[in-house]
Amino acid sequence: MEMPSRTVRILHIGDGTLLATDVAGRIHLLDEDLNLLRSSLVVPDGQPIYAVAVSGDYVVTKDKYGGIGRWSLPSLDLLDHIDATRLCDDSLMPGEVPSPVVNRGLGILNDKVYVNNGYLQLVVIDLPTFRVERIVPSMSSDYLEWFDFGHPRLHAVTDKKGQLFLGDVEKQEFPVRVQVDDHSNLHRVVWDHRHERFWVTQDQGAGETGNKANGIVTLTDDGRVLESVAFATDDVEVMTFSPDHRWVYTGGFDGELYAFDNSGPDLRLDRMVASFPHNINDFTISDRSDRLFVLTQDGVITALTPDGTRVARNSFRHQSFWDLQADPGRPDRLLAAVDEGVAELFVERTGAPGEIGVRIAAQHDHRLGLTRRVVPLEDGGWLGVTRENLAFRAGPDGALVWKAAPGGRLSTVSVDPDGARALVTCNIGAYELDVETGETVDTYEVDNAPIWAGTYTPDGDLLLGGRNGVLRRVDRDTHTDRWVSLLGEEAYCKRFRFDGDRVFVLGGDGVHEIDPATGTVLRVYSELLENTAEDAALVDGRLYVTTYGQQLGVFSDPRPPGTAEPEMLGLLEPLPDFAKVAHAVRSADGTPYLLVGGRGGWLRTYRLTKEGPERVRDQYLRPVDPGRLDRA
Repeated sequence: MEMPSRTVRILHIGDGTLLATDVAGRIHLLDEDLNLLRSSLVVPDGQPIYAVAVSGDYVVTKDKYGGIGRWSLPSLDLLDHIDATRLCDDSLMPGEVPSPVVNRGLGILNDKVYVNNGYLQLVVIDLPTFRVERIVPSMSSDYLEWFDFGHPRLHAVTDKKGQLFLGDVEKQEFPVRVQVDDHSNLHRVVWDHRHERFWVTQDQGAGETGNKANGIVTLTDDGRVLESVAFATDDVEVMTFSPDHRWVYTGGFDGELYAFDNSGPDLRLDRMVASFPHNINDFTISDRSDRLFVLTQDGVITALTPDGTRVARNSFRHQSFWDLQADPGRPDRLLAAVDEGVAELFVERTGAPGEIGVRIAAQHDHRLGLTRRVVPLEDGGWLGVTRENLAFRAGPDGALVWKAAPGGRLSTVSVDPDGARALVTCNIGAYELDVETGETVDTYEVDNAPIWAGTYTPDGDLLLGGRNGVLRRVDRDTHTDRWVSLLGEEAYCKRFRFDGDRVFVLGGDGVHEIDPATGTVLRVYSELLENTAEDAALVDGRLYVTTYGQQLGVFSDPRPPGTAEPEMLGLLEPLPDFAKVAHAVRSADGTPYLLVGGRGGWLRTYRLTKEGPERVRDQYLRPVDPGRLDRA
C-alpha cells in the first residue's frame, strides 16, 4: 500500500519497524521492506509534522505551527494535542500569533519533553500527564533544531542560526556557545562515545569556505573545534551513527549519501554510498546496522544496504512544479518543469469574460529525471536542466533533440536575446551552451563559489547570483564585471524575474529589486516571509511572492524608487505544500489571475482583487508512476 501523503520524517524505532510523519499531520508505521503496516486516523486541519521523538509507548510530534501532539505508539492513536496558539506564556504582545517554520527541535529526557513553541520560547512538558510544566526563555533567540542527550553529563542543542549550545537543559544553564556555521542551520549534533567528541552538520559553512562548501565539524565537549570536512555545496540535512558508532552516515540537498569511517580518531570520509534524484531530507538506520533508510524530499523512502545496494522503496507517487514559463509566441501556452520532464498547460479564456480555465494538455517524460528549470523556445520546443545534471533541448512535440552534461550540479537555464546561446549555472560556476547543438562554448568561474541563478540582460550581458549572496553583471565578451553587489550573506540567489526594465532577485532574505545598470538594491520585499522566496509576479502595482515556507505574500509596489518601503498587504498560509512557482495571467476582459504551484503537483488559481487573492480552483498534475522509475 502506498503512503497517502508525502512523508517528511522517518525514524527507526526497533523491532524491524520505522515511524514516518507526513504533510497532513499523520503518523505511520512501516516494516523494513517499507510496507505500510498502519496509519493514524485523519487529523482535522492537520499540519506537516517536522519534529518527532519516541519514548516508551509514546510518540511526541511538533507541527509546522508549533502544535505539540502525544500519540500512542502501539495503536498510533492521537492522545493529546496542544494548539500552538495556546502554548505560550503571558509575555507576548497582544495579537501575537505563532510563526510557521520548518524545524526539528524536540527532545525527551527523563520523561520531560523539551521543545520550542511557535513563539521562540522553550516549553517543558511532563510526558506521562502531558501537562505543560513551564515556559521559559530559550537559550537561543532563534528556533532550535536538534537536541542530543548522548554525553554522560552535558546536553547539546543546536539552532537555525548556526549555534551549538552545551550545558544542562534541566537547569537551563548553557555556559558554552559555539558558532559552528556562520549563519544557517545545524540540523544535527551527536555525541560520539567512541572518540568522545561531538559531530555537528553545517548548512552554509564557516570562515573561508562559508557559502562555498560545508559539511561536518567535530568539537570537544568544552566547545573547541577539532576538525572539519567540507564535502557539500548545499544543506547537509542528516547525520546518523551506526549503533556501534563505527560508521557515520550523512547527506543532504546535494542528493548524495556519504559514509565516514569512525574507527579511528581522524575525521575520515570513506565513500559516497549512493546518490539520489532528489534532495535527501531524512535518514535512519536499523538497529542491526544492516539496512539504511533514505527519505528524499519527493516523499520516497529507499532502503539500501551499507554498500549502497537498493533493496526496497515505498510506492509513494510524487509530483511537483519547479518552474512555469509562458511561450513567447503564445502567452496562453505555459511550460512547466516537473518531477519527470515537462508539462504543457493552456490558459483558456472562452466562456464568461471575467473567467479563465487552465488545461493540463500533456506531460512529456524525457526520462532524464526531475526538471529544475525550463525555457520555451521560438520554435515551440524548450530547453531544460535536470537534477541528473543534464541540460537538454526538446522539439515542439516533446522529442529530445540533444542532451548534454557540461559539468557540475546544474541549477538554472536561460537563453540569450539572439536565441543562440543558453546560460546554465551550477555549483562550480556557469556555462554557455550552443542552443542548436548543446556544445559548451564558454565557461565562467566566480569566487570559487556555486552559482545558483543566472540570466541574460536584454543587451546580452550575464547576471550571475551566487550561493554567497553576491550578485554580478558580467560582460560576455571579456568576462569582466561591470559591477558587483553584495545582497547579504543570507541572501543566496535562486531565481531572476524580469518585469519590463525591472529586475527581481529571489532567494534567501526575500525578494530584492536591483538597478540593472548599477547593481544597487532598490527595494527588499521580505516582511513575514519564511525561508526561501521561490518565485514572484508583479501585477497591477502588487508583488506576489511564493515561499518554501508554504506562503503567498502580497506586497505593495512603491514607485518611483526611494519614495517608500514596500508594505506587506497580506499573507496566505499555509498553502498545500512547498510553493515553487507563480505566474500571472488575465481573462478576456483583463481580470488578473495568479497561478501558484509546488510540491505535490498542485496548481492553485487565484483571482486577484483589491481585497486580496481569492482562491478559485485547484488542479493536479498526473503523479509519477513508481513503476516507471523501476523500469528506468
